[in-house]
Amino acid sequence: MNDICAKETVSDMKITPRKTRIKHAFHKFLKKFKRVNKKDQIKVCEKIENVDNLKNLKNVKNVKNVDNVDIKDNVIETNIQKPIHREKELIPKQNNSYCILEVINDGDFSRILKIKYTNNDSQYYTCKRTKKRISRLYYREIKILNYIKNKAIRDKQDYFSYFPKILHTEQYYLHDEIIYEYIPGTDLFNYVDRLEPYNEIFVKKVARAIIPCLDKLAELELVHLDLKLENLIVVSEEPLKLKLIDMAFTRPGIFKRNNASIQLDKICGTEGYISPEVILKKFHKNTDLWSYGVILWLIFTNNYPFKPKATLYDLRYPRKGHRKSIKMMSDNLKDFLLQIFTIIPEHRISLKQIKKHKFITSDVV
Repeated sequence: MNDICAKETVSDMKITPRKTRIKHAFHKFLKKFKRVNKKDQIKVCEKIENVDNLKNLKNVKNVKNVDNVDIKDNVIETNIQKPIHREKELIPKQNNSYCILEVINDGDFSRILKIKYTNNDSQYYTCKRTKKRISRLYYREIKILNYIKNKAIRDKQDYFSYFPKILHTEQYYLHDEIIYEYIPGTDLFNYVDRLEPYNEIFVKKVARAIIPCLDKLAELELVHLDLKLENLIVVSEEPLKLKLIDMAFTRPGIFKRNNASIQLDKICGTEGYISPEVILKKFHKNTDLWSYGVILWLIFTNNYPFKPKATLYDLRYPRKGHRKSIKMMSDNLKDFLLQIFTIIPEHRISLKQIKKHKFITSDVV
């Protein structure tokens, strides 16, 4: 009985929780605010209708001596809500205006454009336009590219034949832009698409062409963490030269003093290319070599060696699904991929050992 009486008294008092009281108070405030705005807008509209020979609201600002109307520019600007033209925000400034000649690549997070400036400049440039919601990657890429640029100037090294050269950046309302020197050629994904599988001679050619890019990354003590076919640009075909782009996931690391893995804040990279240590939110100086092996397997078989959303158990090599492809390989390529696809990064083949491996050094397949 006491419990029933207590419930009745609570319902009679109409006690509401704190969250609902705050909601009711906020809704009341919004209703009052809308009423006040509507009244002010109606008054301003009535005053504007009384003005003769005014076709547009823009002309009200220029009118000073009008009979029967006491109105100021500030009142019109504050009470009339002007439409926001978001398309105008996409147009660059007049000094830096350019025309888009070609959309080179259109990804989920960014768009690569071939542009030309309108101020009588005959040169072409590459523009990377990223969405505003991933500005964290945008600032990281600028930081890495400026580091490479300063390192090249200070040490007088030719890093720009392996990485893009940043010129300047622009920020707009809906997107951010990075302007590079123009990078001619197509990416390795489209270049390989026209080739037949099980071409070990071309696999060896690509394996040798990627090594200089990895070597320069090791000199700079950087790990790319997104090495894939789409991020390798074919600059020249004979001899085959590649340029590595998209440094948004790149991380610096001091590997000369310490050979251990470094912690990551988030899993980064592309599905199918991600190494086992990245799944555990770590990276090592040999992390890019796992993606390097995936690229060679893709070119040889036209299929991924592992599932896109793979666990550590699924990244074991070799598996039953690899038997047909392994039969088509030479002994040197079998041993080369077996040493790359090791789950523990400390036990994985290093870049120095890759340069001395028989698959890279020997000309015979």
